[in-house]
Amino acid sequence: HEVVGNVHEYFVRRYGFRRDCRVVAFSGDNPCTLVGLGMVNDVVASLGTSTTLFAHVGKAQGRADVGHVLRSPMDPELYMAMLCYRNGGVTRQRFRDQFVGASWEAFDRALEATPPGNQGRFGFYFAKPEIVPAVHRACVVRFDADDRELEETEDFGDPNAEIRAMVEGHFVAMHAHARSLGLDRPTRVIATGGGSRSKAGMLQVLADVFDTDVYVSAQSGANAAAVGAALRAAHGVTCERHEQSYVPFSTVQAFVKQSDKLTLAARPTHNAEHRAAIRALCDRYARLESRVLRKQ
Repeated sequence: HEVVGNVHEYFVRRYGFRRDCRVVAFSGDNPCTLVGLGMVNDVVASLGTSTTLFAHVGKAQGRADVGHVLRSPMDPELYMAMLCYRNGGVTRQRFRDQFVGASWEAFDRALEATPPGNQGRFGFYFAKPEIVPAVHRACVVRFDADDRELEETEDFGDPNAEIRAMVEGHFVAMHAHARSLGLDRPTRVIATGGGSRSKAGMLQVLADVFDTDVYVSAQSGANAAAVGAALRAAHGVTCERHEQSYVPFSTVQAFVKQSDKLTLAARPTHNAEHRAAIRALCDRYARLESRVLRKQ
């Protein structure tokens, strides 16, 4: 939140900045997105080409092989936990094309046509090496309801089941890894990126796995980062006016309350059988991941 000086003369001459324009210590796009969208106890899920999950946490915790923990861009007493996955939108598109054709509507219909929990069928779909877990080669590993691993050339024999296994597998992995960073019980999840448009499909799975409401924002995508950066600049100048002492970030958040509109997109299922099926997948995840990693 500190002001580091005035803008360079180059920007004054080239772009017309005022010479007294102040410069605030910067943050990256993900921290600024968190500022633009998220509050404490919210988790932001960016469902773009890759997938990123991040949120504020009260203490730094976690494992060295899972995720990142940064200082909060909003509050010096908080931290920002973040998970990054390579197999996001590009992977979903690849297996969509393979199993249901080049149509996101068909992709959503496949999810709607299969029950939560996928009758115990579960998969790890890596179109490219993954960051979390550390998988070093592209592969697909499938398990049936009895945890029997299918042969590499064998699939579930049902295109719809393949789509659900891929989406549930990805979100169950996110939930499991989030637990180690203290992110498994959010008040709500705010979804951004291209995948956030799949309200009846992917966002419903996300709500079921995290067992919380999922919202989408009018500031989805790059705009959220830009709004967050602007808020951080305003906050830095506000702190400077208080002799560089930290003032609560809420002093500048009021600037965007009217424009920051969140829309409820999905709520977790109330069907007891479906809820039990999702929890069963979550309970199985750690041991199945260990089996996949032993093959690397």
